[in-house]
Amino acid sequence: SFQHVTDVASSAMKAIVVHLSGPKGPRTTLAVLDGITSAIVINTWRPAAQQDAKHQWSKGTYAAYKAIVEQLEKYWVLAIVHTSTRSVPPQALAVMAHRLKRLSKLAAKEVAGGTPQMAHIPLTHAVSACERGWTHPVVVAILEGECTDLQQREAQTLQRARLHVLERAQRWKEAYHYAIFHGHVAKSLAYMV
Repeated sequence: SFQHVTDVASSAMKAIVVHLSGPKGPRTTLAVLDGITSAIVINTWRPAAQQDAKHQWSKGTYAAYKAIVEQLEKYWVLAIVHTSTRSVPPQALAVMAHRLKRLSKLAAKEVAGGTPQMAHIPLTHAVSACERGWTHPVVVAILEGECTDLQQREAQTLQRARLHVLERAQRWKEAYHYAIFHGHVAKSLAYMV
């Protein structure tokens, strides 16, 4: 039942938090996240759900599924942003992005089945984190205070993760530029040195 999936997801979320803050850090977390996300997205995929009413979920089940996938996405973003600061090869990030895109398509079909319109396609912020690592030219320009194209602003989830990493690394000048670019003027004042 889906209740079993939510119970497993809840305990898995606790494991993710432990791994993120543990000595092996985000790399271990990425492996855990991959397993959990794959298990939830693939094992709950019901291709006949649109055609056969007996395979459809209740609104509460859709809401729970959506909440679980959204929380997983936040952990993905945080783990990717933390991991990519530790010299993860671009090829590894590309592989992760590809895998997340496939999982995103399946998750989007499930989430869309429960709501008339989706405001956000599941896992796309995590894909963006993979595709726009710390060495991406746009991110570098933002961190240096040289980017003026507001179309390049990142999602809130990614903004919070990047600012968190910059704060922990005490990269105040870059945090200042990043915060200003994304419209966090009040927060940027804390980074002034």
